[in-house]
Amino acid sequence: MINNYLLIREGYVPINIKFLDRKLYYDAFKEFDDKRKTSIMEEIVGKAITNSYHKRLAYLEGMEIVTLAEYAHREKKSHSNLINKAHRQTIEAFLEKGVWKISTSYTFPFPNRFFNLLCNVIYYGYQYEGQKG
Repeated sequence: MINNYLLIREGYVPINIKFLDRKLYYDAFKEFDDKRKTSIMEEIVGKAITNSYHKRLAYLEGMEIVTLAEYAHREKKSHSNLINKAHRQTIEAFLEKGVWKISTSYTFPFPNRFFNLLCNVIYYGYQYEGQKG
């Protein structure tokens, strides 16, 4: 809960860290305890933020959302390939209640709206509700 408060305060969306890989999650804490490094936790939180953005953009823009399996069938693409891309987050798929979903308006390979947004924030500086920081 404190993580989400800090994310929202800094202009990010709240996240839900899934316990799909408990070992990786506990490894993140062990890495910090042993080496004072945060690389594993950064990866976990980064993926959670990206997943949250993809989901929110799809719903807020009123897009038709389907399961990745349905999308693969409609677009005649390999479902297993799409699952791999979803895990790597190279497509705008998101995990919702344990099921990978995607907007039917998604086009390959990019534009990735989240990636473009992130690049703009990095290039132009942090802006949130008209404030610069």
